[in-house]
Amino acid sequence: MGRYAYTPEQNAWLEMWYPVTPNRELADAFSAEFGEPVTPSAMNAWGSNHHVRKVDGVREMANRKYTDEQLDFLREVIPGRSLSQVNEMYEREFGERLTRGALCNLRTKLGVHCGVNAGRFRKGQEPANKGRTWDEMGIDAATQERMRATTFSKGNLPWNTQPLLAERESKDGYVEVHVGLSRRERANDQWIPLAQFNWMAANGRDWPDGHKALHLDHDPLNDAADNVMPVPNDLWPLVMGAVPGQLEWHDRETAEAAVAFARVTRARTDAERRLRIAQGRPRKGDLDK
Repeated sequence: MGRYAYTPEQNAWLEMWYPVTPNRELADAFSAEFGEPVTPSAMNAWGSNHHVRKVDGVREMANRKYTDEQLDFLREVIPGRSLSQVNEMYEREFGERLTRGALCNLRTKLGVHCGVNAGRFRKGQEPANKGRTWDEMGIDAATQERMRATTFSKGNLPWNTQPLLAERESKDGYVEVHVGLSRRERANDQWIPLAQFNWMAANGRDWPDGHKALHLDHDPLNDAADNVMPVPNDLWPLVMGAVPGQLEWHDRETAEAAVAFARVTRARTDAERRLRIAQGRPRKGDLDK
């Protein structure tokens, strides 16, 4: 309205109709009654300034962004049409265009679905680049070079087409076995070390969690089941000699003794650490464990 005060007649009219009328409808009615255009925001401001509240149920209607007519229109046109088609029809009907996010939210709130797989290939549909070379598609040489780094070479297979029990060499030089045809919890958990696979086949049970495969003859490429023994991760440094004081081992009997010695050493170290903490003289790092 361009002014901060309403006439007494206008205030009286608003006091009567503001509590029971949504702001959008109230603004249209006020303009028709007094011949002065106002906005729904101006009506809301009048209510705040005069401490007048909407009655129950009207506040929610006053804050709605879409009218019943708009919502009913969307319920009718959304089924069987893509979002872009619905948006074009909505724009022709109401003179405004919705964002894709707003239209998706409205579709969910209204409980209606398009029923159109607009982003998928239909049976018989061909991709636009079928039979075209990169040069014909206008891809520059630098981009083509980057694309070749991630392109399957002749003879390569995707991760989910490798046959069961196929073998490959890991980046560390160990042999791995393919034991699954689809992704599971992690990206590469369909491949396991051959040492673990042979041990599980011979013992009839899963590889224990939190264990590494110890090769009894010190040959990491000898994955025979009788040459492999699971060792807990926390004992691995002691058994492998990363910490002084371990026993030498060269077969299953001596390896089991080395693991038992490592377990006793770890228990003694933990007990000494707990005693130091209890006596108030922890070493650096004790309190972090």
